[in-house]
Amino acid sequence: MVDLLSGAAFGEVSDHQAADLRCLEWNPAMDLLATLSEPPDAVLTVWRLLAADPASKKVLQDKYPDARCLAWRPDGRRICLGDGAGVVTIIDPESAVTEKSIQMHSCPVETVTWINCEPVGQHPSRPCKQKKLPMVLPIPAGGSMSVGDDDEAIELYPGAEDNTCVVSAGEDASVGVLAAGVARVASVNLGAGPPMDGPIESALLSPDLRNLAVLRGPSGGQPGGVALLDSRILAVKRQEVLRASRALARVEALVVYIREGIQSLGTTWKRAVDAITSAVQSMRHPAITDPGALYDDLLQMCLTGSAGDGLMSFLSSEKKVKHMQAQEGAVLGALQFLSQMCCTRLQIAVLHLCTVLEELHTSAAYDPSYRRVGLDAAAIKEFGLKARQFLVHLEGAILAVADCQRWLSTLFRVTVRVFKKVHSQVVDLSDSPTADDLDFLVARLERGAPLDGSEVTAAIGLGANQPSPPDSLGPLAEEFTSSLARIAASMDTAISAAITPCAWVPIFADAPEQRIQPAARWGRIQDHTTLQVLWTTSTGGSAVHVASIALTPQQTGVSTELGRVSVGVGELGVKLQQWYDEDTVAVVLGSADATAAVLIDLSEQQPQPAASFLADGLPPASSLPSLAALGEEAARVHALPAWYAKPSALRVMASRGMLSVYSSTASRLISFDVDGGDGDEEEEEEEDDDAL
Repeated sequence: MVDLLSGAAFGEVSDHQAADLRCLEWNPAMDLLATLSEPPDAVLTVWRLLAADPASKKVLQDKYPDARCLAWRPDGRRICLGDGAGVVTIIDPESAVTEKSIQMHSCPVETVTWINCEPVGQHPSRPCKQKKLPMVLPIPAGGSMSVGDDDEAIELYPGAEDNTCVVSAGEDASVGVLAAGVARVASVNLGAGPPMDGPIESALLSPDLRNLAVLRGPSGGQPGGVALLDSRILAVKRQEVLRASRALARVEALVVYIREGIQSLGTTWKRAVDAITSAVQSMRHPAITDPGALYDDLLQMCLTGSAGDGLMSFLSSEKKVKHMQAQEGAVLGALQFLSQMCCTRLQIAVLHLCTVLEELHTSAAYDPSYRRVGLDAAAIKEFGLKARQFLVHLEGAILAVADCQRWLSTLFRVTVRVFKKVHSQVVDLSDSPTADDLDFLVARLERGAPLDGSEVTAAIGLGANQPSPPDSLGPLAEEFTSSLARIAASMDTAISAAITPCAWVPIFADAPEQRIQPAARWGRIQDHTTLQVLWTTSTGGSAVHVASIALTPQQTGVSTELGRVSVGVGELGVKLQQWYDEDTVAVVLGSADATAAVLIDLSEQQPQPAASFLADGLPPASSLPSLAALGEEAARVHALPAWYAKPSALRVMASRGMLSVYSSTASRLISFDVDGGDGDEEEEEEEDDDAL
């Protein structure tokens, strides 16, 4: 007999008012537990359950609508969320900042996993070389430059040191691969139809990236099992995929930055245009309808220093002139902002963009390895030409801003000087425009040039919700987005086409007693890359099984060698299961009287060759080694309180000796320090409605 009443929990948190949990995951490197409540109002909470101070247990809590699954990055510093719209989001849990959102599927994301894809014993993959360029500075808010705006550069190169891959699976049986945490590089649709009809339970890349395992549940009388895909292109072209992904992520970050900068230019200039229009309109005599009369009056004022009849009504009103002076400050300040934004932000960002595209083009044009992963040299070259064309237009915008700044400043200064003469005030000659500036303004007035800054509008547009001229910066930057999408799609298509199905191994019969979600992990057994799948049966007594699928690379695909380890658990029902480490599995067992979490060490159990994993190929549970026969050292039992009779989730963290069980009916989460001996039970009631 196995004693289900031994063991003690070290911590428990609960909130009976909170929404049910959908999933939870232990941080692989720190004592943090991430929990995600059910959508559509999903709440992500990160707990530090080992904290001594109860107030510091909750590290992060934020809402992520429609989030459905989560995974930690292998170093524990980022969280990946998959949502109902098919989007995968990368989050910094320390700052709660969303770093990246990528459309991975056209349907809800069902599962995400995150692995380190750097080979053991090799140096980390180097990022693409970067020429020494000026820093990219933040885009100022509010349309004005302040003293501190140039202090610190911003990070526009995500994933520079990231050698990981995210694998996500969608509701439509599609599997996507996200390289370096920043760029989608593959999307494979497994489709439906016998023998693979069931929903995707999980998708895992092997550590060497050569194989992708997709667990599919049973459906429609068809058994569930493992679909094995040949993903060796990710292994053979690992460096190329990572470097190209980082480069494309830098391009995307720069394109977003440039578009935000143009948006800021347009919004600022729209306010300035309204002020210019108001100032010019106030100069017009209400009784004079001839549009050329204002030009004649302004020419007379510039050439003779006296006001004609048309301008006299304006200059006679001190209120109107003071209002014009106030508008002068706003307009000239906006023009100064435009000039600095173009010179110190956009030009530098486009130079960075051209540099990255040049490096990408060199790789794609002269290195077959990069062409193998789908880098399109022609598309990259075309993008580079568009970037240089944008630089030419940007220089034109800078000249248009400078000209507008020059004639407007001169016009305002001449107007104020004549106003002071009309009102017999002292004229400050030091503030008079230069002869060259005056000649520049006169030339514009003589040729009837617009007085509304239309040259600047033609160059940069007027911001959001305003029509932009076709040759302005906004439409040109929009073409950047389509060019980037074309390059990324080419890479995605090439890598996806190289990931092909190579084997189907049925495991789970379509029976109610086998509906517990299976768990899988990659490992190595006798120098073979091996997929180990944990599942249970309950016919003739409950049993825990581990299917070992050893893979041997072949010229086309892989060959598989099947093995099995089984342990009987008697009349106890298996509620939940998960891998603890390479030799140990964690299961939650229950009966009408008691429920317990059990760690089963299988290191002494040798896999037996198996022709099939289905029920007709399995021995009766009564003939299998029992938990009692394994001994207390190989079967460690941790009793659960009565309210865990219906557990709904199990998660472990072997590196810290942690095991957590969640009960949806009780809205309680209990955690054990399974390697630290018995501990004192500690319970906390969370008052926040969004807590666990």
